[in-house]
Amino acid sequence: MMTGTSGHIWMLIFWVIIIGSSIGLLASLFPKATTPRNSGTDTDGDALTILKQRYARGKLSKDEFQTMRQDLEQA
Repeated sequence: MMTGTSGHIWMLIFWVIIIGSSIGLLASLFPKATTPRNSGTDTDGDALTILKQRYARGKLSKDEFQTMRQDLEQA
């Protein structure tokens, strides 16, 4: 028969295994939803969208934005 602290440790290990297995099973049954990607027909649109977002957040100056946009449109 288990006594004292060792019994509590084994019970804790048991529940950690049960809960961890349950989480793993649920994660495999319900994988993380991903956003659909373009079919490869409009890759410049994605880059331009990212560029616009960076400009809107203030991470690019107006000159940097215009230069990069022109580079994307020429490619």
